[in-house]
Amino acid sequence: MLIHFNRFADIKSISKVLLLVLLFSCNSTEHRKLSEAEMKAHLTEVNRLLVKDEAKEIEEFIAKHQFKMEKSGTGLRIQMLSKTSGKLPVIHEEVVIAYRVVLLDGTECYSATEEHPFRFRLGEGHQPRGFEDALQQLPEGSRARVIVPSHLAYGMTGDSDKIPGGNALFYEVHLLKIQP
Repeated sequence: MLIHFNRFADIKSISKVLLLVLLFSCNSTEHRKLSEAEMKAHLTEVNRLLVKDEAKEIEEFIAKHQFKMEKSGTGLRIQMLSKTSGKLPVIHEEVVIAYRVVLLDGTECYSATEEHPFRFRLGEGHQPRGFEDALQQLPEGSRARVIVPSHLAYGMTGDSDKIPGGNALFYEVHLLKIQP
């Protein structure tokens, strides 16, 4: 099997998997099957370490760019750049946006402009849950910066295109229009 590394993010994903494998390795020379409770404890610890590592990466990104972002209980971060008095979008409405999404290392993944916007219906699985949650907080016409942690983005699998697994995403978004 040939493994090809295109980006630093691929190496980051592989290192997370290796961390998982190491934590599953026996601590002694005696080999034994892990019980379901031990397996759950190991997975919980791996998840805790991954979340802690990602939270640190997000905080460093915010500090580096001197953003002033609010953090939700889920880990979603939002900074309103311009807030209008327009209506808020709700599930199943179509939103029309200009946006840019990048990995925290600066790799641009996707974008759409005001001249060529992107449109989709909220709550129908077209975008990561965290991004849709953020959009529901933006009145029509508003602009914001959003950081979506990986568990609210594409998780450990990525989007099978430009976003590798295990990555938080940074969005700059302008909610241009809401349509029923």
